[in-house]
Amino acid sequence: MKYLLIDTTKAEAYVLVNVDGAKTLSVLDKNVKHNENLLFAVEDALRRAKVKLSDMDAFGVISGPGSFTGIRVGMSSIKAFCIAHRKPSFSITNFDIIRTCMEGDGVILIPCTHTSMYYWDKDECGVISDVAAKEKFKDENVYVLDNDERFGGLNITVIDYAKALVNNIDSIKYNLVDSNLLVPYYLELSQAEREANAKHEGS
Repeated sequence: MKYLLIDTTKAEAYVLVNVDGAKTLSVLDKNVKHNENLLFAVEDALRRAKVKLSDMDAFGVISGPGSFTGIRVGMSSIKAFCIAHRKPSFSITNFDIIRTCMEGDGVILIPCTHTSMYYWDKDECGVISDVAAKEKFKDENVYVLDNDERFGGLNITVIDYAKALVNNIDSIKYNLVDSNLLVPYYLELSQAEREANAKHEGS
């Protein structure tokens, strides 16, 4: 199977091209704007894999959790590719990728604001404050993407996300669907939505 997958949920963006099991990965630096440079990364990955967009059997996207703007960039790009080439789509989450690296039970933490984190804990997921996370998960094995000082005091295992994406993605089960059925994986409202709700409640 040939597919192209985009992940724009984090500070760094990833474009993965799979050609019958052979993986090619392009990474956009965190200091580069995804919406302006994503297509260059797509072109780079396709060129190195020696294939074209039209050769793909499907297009995939990491649907979240993560940056609201980033999720929208990735989802809209994949939908455009699917429509243009009349191909199906699939989506997986960051949690799906990280869970492939877990040894036994554990918790996943991904920072989402300066004071809160997304978490996954035995099929329960949501948003939790840094303070609450340190208390709730102090006795757990915690899997993270960066050795951030915010995780101080926790028993963490740092996951090499790019390596996990390349080596483990084929172990994740997903369904091919029409791109119209792709849904962003948001675990909280965006800042704009929160402000709109606060304004509505105050009126």
